[in-house]
Amino acid sequence: MAMATMGLRANAEELARDALHANNITPSIVQQVLGLIRMRSSSSRKKVMPEGADSVKGMVLGLFVRGNQVELTKASKDYPFVTKLLATFCQQSRPMFPFTSMQVNLDNETQPHTDGNNVLASQIWGCGNYRGGDLFVEDVRGNKQVTLKKDVAAGYPKGTSIRGFDVNVKNCFYEFPGQKLHFTRPFTGTRLTVVYYTVARFEEATPNTRIALADAGFAFSFTNVAMMVQQTARGTKRRRPAPSTAPEPSHAKLEGARKATWELLRVNSNQKGGGGTKAFREGMAKLRRKVRLALDDASCAAIEVILTAAEKHFEAKTPGSWRRFLPRVLEILGVPKADQQEAEGVANSQYHGLEPVKKAVRQARQKRRQLEQETNERL
Repeated sequence: MAMATMGLRANAEELARDALHANNITPSIVQQVLGLIRMRSSSSRKKVMPEGADSVKGMVLGLFVRGNQVELTKASKDYPFVTKLLATFCQQSRPMFPFTSMQVNLDNETQPHTDGNNVLASQIWGCGNYRGGDLFVEDVRGNKQVTLKKDVAAGYPKGTSIRGFDVNVKNCFYEFPGQKLHFTRPFTGTRLTVVYYTVARFEEATPNTRIALADAGFAFSFTNVAMMVQQTARGTKRRRPAPSTAPEPSHAKLEGARKATWELLRVNSNQKGGGGTKAFREGMAKLRRKVRLALDDASCAAIEVILTAAEKHFEAKTPGSWRRFLPRVLEILGVPKADQQEAEGVANSQYHGLEPVKKAVRQARQKRRQLEQETNERL
């Protein structure tokens, strides 16, 4: 088996090398190269796995994040010509599109998810002998609607209805906002896709890693893209259009999430004249949106555990029943200790049992560790 795998790798590398030398980089060549690679199975990408599956096949080429390190993947070094071929393929077709990484997928019917650890847009290109397999992409103007069967991420709880479009990506490039909900429709046959994207923490790459990325075939300008992210965020704030593929700068996003938490903390669900429950629901929805923009997937999931617990213990006539959970949200959002103590006072936490809060915090920490471990185990 090992010799067979090495043979397939050599064949894919040889075909990619010859195509690069001849400048014969066509969709047909790319499909042939991808078909020669024995994709590894990964059990760590649980949030995208099809229902009932325990692994998916694929590999990441280019940059990836492992703990505090932003590095070039092992697969990029195992397949240097394939990496350069796929990078060049996109750069020739979409020369203005920046990307640090490429996710290659084989027969992966992804379930609804968001790419919270990426910035800017993503590009996807598909090939293979398959039927079906359209990409659903969230869009308020869409002509399709799906109802989530389970919690997906902060801001996407079970039962939420999402509008969007079904897009046929076979033999064509399609740009979409990976931070929005998307998934693969059912298909039959063999379906290969390459997703081009930019990791959110690209600026943390060391000089040596940046040089290695360029040598691997990525025409990525770290300085220009950093400026693009900031300018797009400022433009989005001025124009107030539909949600942007580029979020606000980190500090602004965090402040937005903290402000939304304080606003919810001051909601009186037992206010005279009614309307308290509605105000609570609206404040909770706003906080989820702000958290989703501000934090990575693992932190979002931790906060979602706590917010779900707050909703479970909600009693309109007793605001402290749900307020007691919010200081823990502020803790995850990194507010100073003095502000956390102030929040405890507003919540009147001392007058309500804290055991449900402690339980939710334990579950949140466990969820966060689990997702961080899964992220670090990416190929």
